[in-house]
Amino acid sequence: MKILFYFLLTFALTQIATAQSLVTANTPSTQNVSAETDSCGLHLAEGKLTPLKSRQIQICLKQKGYYKGVIGNELNADARAALLQYQIDNHLPQGNLNLLSLRMLGRGCKCGE
Repeated sequence: MKILFYFLLTFALTQIATAQSLVTANTPSTQNVSAETDSCGLHLAEGKLTPLKSRQIQICLKQKGYYKGVIGNELNADARAALLQYQIDNHLPQGNLNLLSLRMLGRGCKCGE
């Protein structure tokens, strides 16, 4: 019984290590992203999502061809769908507004509409 438990534990740990290495290999490096700044200041978005940040996110998504809607003070369903598609296309963590996604989104973005 102990041998079976040891085998299963070893197998599980090997699978976890393999999965982590695959995720690391497919995720953009945060070192290069954090060193770059953008004209929208999205790299400062560690706090709450303000109306200004919401507009900046929508502007950047629009400039990158992901968002077609009207720029507003809140991230509506269309803006959230655009953000999710941007995250999928760029192999970023999905389903929330995370710092890595904001930094990548802000690269090359001009905040003027």
